[in-house]
Amino acid sequence: MLRRSFMEPDCGVPARGSSAICCGNRMVREGLRSLSFDPRCLRCRRSRSVCMILRLIRTLLVLDSSPSCLERVNGKQGACGCEANTGDGAGILVALPHDFFKEVAKGAGFELPPPGKYAAGMFFLSKLESRRKDSKNVFTKVAESLGHTVLGWRSVPTDNSGLGKSALQKEPVVEQVFLTPTPRSKAELEQQMYILRRVSMVAIRAALNLQHHRIRDFYICSLSSRTVVYKGQLTPAQLKEYYYSDFGNERFTSYMALGHPRFSTNTFPSWDRA
Repeated sequence: MLRRSFMEPDCGVPARGSSAICCGNRMVREGLRSLSFDPRCLRCRRSRSVCMILRLIRTLLVLDSSPSCLERVNGKQGACGCEANTGDGAGILVALPHDFFKEVAKGAGFELPPPGKYAAGMFFLSKLESRRKDSKNVFTKVAESLGHTVLGWRSVPTDNSGLGKSALQKEPVVEQVFLTPTPRSKAELEQQMYILRRVSMVAIRAALNLQHHRIRDFYICSLSSRTVVYKGQLTPAQLKEYYYSDFGNERFTSYMALGHPRFSTNTFPSWDRA
């Protein structure tokens, strides 16, 4: 049994964050027998978080309900600017959907190893093909220099038909990368990905002469063997439609979903800050 509560001192969920662990009736595919909610878990300081008590079993959850959870908390913490269809940001973190990634990897021309033997990265890249190519080349060189093998890249299908003008102007190209662990390190794969992420960001900023106001030319949303993040300068209601090509696939399943609608206060909304 895993218990997460703001009332406990060892809680791993930040009290002032704007996150929600979302589970709904339609999300349960099989095996979920115990689900309860503790009202003490709610706090209202520009955020509303939901803590669930889940029995730790390998449950398959479809993402049909997760974006809906974000929509329900949008009135409290999610925000939009002067354009009703331009959000401050929304995203969702899910467990790596191996069956789905295995299928799309074949379509992209490469094979994936078993779960836990590879990592996946979610990237925001420049719309300019030359800069996009340069950043991917630098990342690949850094990864290979550390002993990783880049298995392949995948363009993530998106639907921007519902986005506002401000979000469209800054919209990046979304791609995913898949790579293997390095045999040179005894560190766990998650630690290896943290090192790769830090080193590659420094190298790419230098190679592309990126300043902070141009960080949208290359941004790593997530790089992990366990989870992947789908996010953007969106409203919670737009998240599902924007990534529907992935979310709508029946193979895209996860045993958990962590949602985040953003309320921008002292910073301007952007895709990387979402």
